[in-house]
Amino acid sequence: MHHTSVQSHYVSRLKYVGLNCWNAWYHLMANVSGNKLIIREISNRL
Repeated sequence: MHHTSVQSHYVSRLKYVGLNCWNAWYHLMANVSGNKLIIREISNRL
């Protein structure tokens, strides 16, 4: 009984960390692509 609760806690912690890593990666990629669009806009106006 106690072992399963510890295991489920570990799994939920793993999911939480994985979700945070995915969110950070997604925001990083979104920022990079957004910066590329901004740079493209600036270079088009020049």
